[in-house]
Amino acid sequence: MKKKLLLSILLTFLMGLGTFAQRPMDKLDRGLVAIKVNNGVYCSWRIPGEEWYDVTYNLYRDGAKVNPTPLNVSNYTDTSGSLTSTYTVKAVVRGVEQTASNTVSVWGQQFLSIPMSNVYIPMVGSNQKKSNNLFELNDASVADLDGDGQYEIIVKRINEDFSVANDSAFTRFEAYKMDGTKLWQIDCGPNMVSGSNVEVNCVAYDWDCDGKAEVVLRCADGTILNDGTRIGTTANYRSYITQSPNLTYMTQGPEYLLLIEGATGNLLDNISYPLPRGNASDWGDETGHRCNKFFFGAPFLDGRKPSLVLARGIYSKTIMCALDIVNKKFQNRWSNTTDFITPGSPWFGQGYHNFGIADVDNDGKDEIVYGSMVVDDNGKGLYTTGLGHGDAQHCGDFDPYRKGLEIFACNEANPGANFRDAATGKILWRYTASGDCGRCMAANVSNDFDGAVLIAGPHFHSATDNEDKTWVNSVTQNFELYWDGDLLQETMDYTSSKDVTTYGAGTPAIFKCNGSTSPVFTMSGSYTNNYTKGTPCMQCDILGDWREEEIVRSSDNMSLRIYTTTAPTTNRIYTLLHDMQYRNAIEWQMCGYNQPPHESFFLGEREGILVPPPPVMTNDRKEETTSITSADDDQHVLLCNMSGGTVTVSDGVKPYIVTVNSPKDYTLTGATFTNNMRLVKQGCGKLTFNGNQTYSGETNLWDGITTFSGTIEKSPVWMNRFAEMNLTGSIKRSVVEEYGAILHVAGDQAYGKASVDTLTLKRGAIIKMDVKSDGTSFNNNDTINIGKLTLKGGCVFEFIQHNAASATKPAAGDYYLGSYAAIDSTVSDSIYVEGLGGTAATISFKDGKIYVHVPSTRGNTTISWDGSESTTWDIAKSENFVVDGSKDMFIGGDDVIFDDNATSTSVVITGGVSPKSITFNNDTKTFTLSGDSIIGGTGLTKNGDGTLHIKNANNYTGNTVINAGKVFVASMSNKEGVDNGSLGHVGNKLYINGGATLGFASSMTMGNSIIAGEGGATLNVGSSSTVIMKGSVFGSKTEDLIKDGAGQLSIYSGNTIKRLVIKAGTVYDAANGHSCGDTIVFNGTSGTMSYMNSTGTNSAEVDPVNISIPYGKTGTL
Repeated sequence: MKKKLLLSILLTFLMGLGTFAQRPMDKLDRGLVAIKVNNGVYCSWRIPGEEWYDVTYNLYRDGAKVNPTPLNVSNYTDTSGSLTSTYTVKAVVRGVEQTASNTVSVWGQQFLSIPMSNVYIPMVGSNQKKSNNLFELNDASVADLDGDGQYEIIVKRINEDFSVANDSAFTRFEAYKMDGTKLWQIDCGPNMVSGSNVEVNCVAYDWDCDGKAEVVLRCADGTILNDGTRIGTTANYRSYITQSPNLTYMTQGPEYLLLIEGATGNLLDNISYPLPRGNASDWGDETGHRCNKFFFGAPFLDGRKPSLVLARGIYSKTIMCALDIVNKKFQNRWSNTTDFITPGSPWFGQGYHNFGIADVDNDGKDEIVYGSMVVDDNGKGLYTTGLGHGDAQHCGDFDPYRKGLEIFACNEANPGANFRDAATGKILWRYTASGDCGRCMAANVSNDFDGAVLIAGPHFHSATDNEDKTWVNSVTQNFELYWDGDLLQETMDYTSSKDVTTYGAGTPAIFKCNGSTSPVFTMSGSYTNNYTKGTPCMQCDILGDWREEEIVRSSDNMSLRIYTTTAPTTNRIYTLLHDMQYRNAIEWQMCGYNQPPHESFFLGEREGILVPPPPVMTNDRKEETTSITSADDDQHVLLCNMSGGTVTVSDGVKPYIVTVNSPKDYTLTGATFTNNMRLVKQGCGKLTFNGNQTYSGETNLWDGITTFSGTIEKSPVWMNRFAEMNLTGSIKRSVVEEYGAILHVAGDQAYGKASVDTLTLKRGAIIKMDVKSDGTSFNNNDTINIGKLTLKGGCVFEFIQHNAASATKPAAGDYYLGSYAAIDSTVSDSIYVEGLGGTAATISFKDGKIYVHVPSTRGNTTISWDGSESTTWDIAKSENFVVDGSKDMFIGGDDVIFDDNATSTSVVITGGVSPKSITFNNDTKTFTLSGDSIIGGTGLTKNGDGTLHIKNANNYTGNTVINAGKVFVASMSNKEGVDNGSLGHVGNKLYINGGATLGFASSMTMGNSIIAGEGGATLNVGSSSTVIMKGSVFGSKTEDLIKDGAGQLSIYSGNTIKRLVIKAGTVYDAANGHSCGDTIVFNGTSGTMSYMNSTGTNSAEVDPVNISIPYGKTGTL
């Protein structure tokens, strides 16, 4: 089984699957493209979110239908097509063919070329001179500017001559339709100076929901609009900027925020920039580098309409504000210029060179993912990891077996990378490095293992099992995308055909993670942008089906090229532009260091996740608030009030679809549904309905809880990952549960009965039942009656006990749970039992009845590990222990001893174990502990000169005592989100006595404090590793802290030791704490002591400490 779904783990999955409250989305056209290929003409078109249900397609060549039967997918290769053919597509909606799309001609190559107009300087006025050679095409933004259903492209044409002498050739923005029609241009003027123009941005979105996108940009004095309007004055502040690479930023003059009409480029509103610069020095430097970091977003802060969010500052202070666009004017929503500006605060300096928008907490409202912190929809901090600044971050559903979104980010301030829960900031995995980890990537690029691959520095990490992978397939850490026909992602990067360091460009290419470093597609004649970043102008699902296009510049900078795939696919997926998180990523992609867009959902063939959730949109839906009546017949009815509510169903109503999506609870009252309607449940709220329901369409439960009492006569029920259903009554059709879905008989603390005609439990699916025990038997419990039961591996029966005060678990016996008529199981040992007090209970099926068997067990005692049967340490199953010379199994609460009498020294925990105590008494043998977790209030003691390797993370809360030998750990808990490590919880005390060794196999941050006893404590850090010890080392000021191993140990203040003894490697005083006792002893030949001074640079400061170097030893200070 992929994961055993322990109840203790499941209870941590409190957040949703990235769904949103319903929102208006772009009304898009068909996006049809036709491309000449070797075997005919490849055609591809868009499935908008409105057509997700019950729509097929017909393709027409020169007016004649090509496909013999309607197509369920949105691509087709016409083997009879030619370069002279023309094509249209007609949707077939519930059997009725609709009007044709726009007619398109066939491309002769795999890209659409959009020619750029000549550049004349000055932009307006006399004495204009054609100056194409002075400008380079760069980043782009896309949106439907004129409301025709097609996206237009706004491209930045940059000039990096920031000298005072350059008085007219300034960076500009130009808007084009895809047929090459130029809509408008904006000259940014002399004062928009920002490094390599990376912070000169122009974004577009339909903020007022009128069908046409508005354009927003920050500007300064001298910006000239398309109609000649000059913003501000003619002042030129270039004499104030630092003319130095990477430090060329404007520090003087006013700044403005413009609202521009998308179709014309005309000014709608102009206000002073709401996030003022003030003095550049207020941000931590004099050059303007830190004060010139800007971000723009279009989050749905109320869940229903888009707002404009602005942010400034990443390295030090950060200020933000949100505005709404009402009647084509800016209107303040909120401002936060105080919470993220205090040095030393965990909110200070947490920004990255890119940011994101996502509904991380599944409340239906978007949050701002701002590097190491997340800001809530109200502008207040949701959480911070305190890990500080970095370059790249990625937010998406990277682990489909965890509920909710995750964030993967690389760090510069605390070098390395972290993978965390997007809603809570809980760090799931962290890699620490000795220097800035400037790149990272998260993408589903391989079927070698489940979920996404997380790539940072030298690490290839699985998002699903928190393990590093030794993986030969090369993955570039640049842009991920969907390109070919499968559900794995490819990556986009540049080849080495041009020197990006010298010329700032390379040839863009698509790479498949198949073990080859050769690209599967090369965009010859094109260049990437932004030097070694190697980014496209824009990556977006702008044409064709759901696969993504790369918009890049031609090598002569006189055209944009839109490259699209020609790979056939059998996967039917709506346009990614109708996933809200992806659409927002298209809006912010230009900002900062461009990063790829991520969807809010996961797709994967290995995982069996082949379709995304239904698009969360109001388009072509009819919203109702209090009732569903005959006026809703044949309509897609939408219940999406952010506060939920009660809706009355009238007799005889016949809606086409009813979708319920809210973070709050809905209740349906009145009549039942009787037609062929489909019921769709989204959002994390609860839906309650009842009665004798006879509708025959599907019931799709995507998220949240559905409570039903009564009978569902004709509708098959499908439950998505982590969806829950409280069922009292019967379902007379099929129920299919995906991973983590919960069918809860009768709901919480209610004893009742449920019946299902056909029940399929896929891997990780859960049946939950309430039971009550008096300590001798179940005297009340839920029951379930099943017609045909199909088990597909690793499902769970979970019991919620409501016991008498004296009963912690039921007595041994077989307890009746229900009945079945037939069972189909191709998987052995495929049912797991949770919630029965640590017993080794099993589920049995006999003579049409379902039982839970609770075995009899002995009382607790002291047992010794032998391992002669296997390497498994589990509960009441494997006889790998010895009691009084006889083989025995482990029972929760036993005292467990490991010593040199063991047959096997490899111990693999299976299912979680909770002993009373654990003692290692090994002198000569080396033990390895791995697998699942040690849990409960136990502690761990290490005696003897032998070695212990602990490779798993443990949840125990007792103390760890190392009296002798060596203990090597794979992870340590800390206060930065890693609650549990190899030595248990972050609050555990760690005692090291007699000079015994705690060793670290890799880089990590350690939050536990160490109590050093007589003889001191030795910390061994392996080569190329860095251990950041945030906890202190306490002693009676007579003990030594001994550093061994070639790696680096970073220490902070508060240590109370006598001496710091350095045998090897580096000890780094990371907090300028000078907390090394009264003497530093260099007792080796390669030891180094390094200090951090108050300005954050390394220096050998004066320290009131003695230095001792014994004869024949050396050291570096």
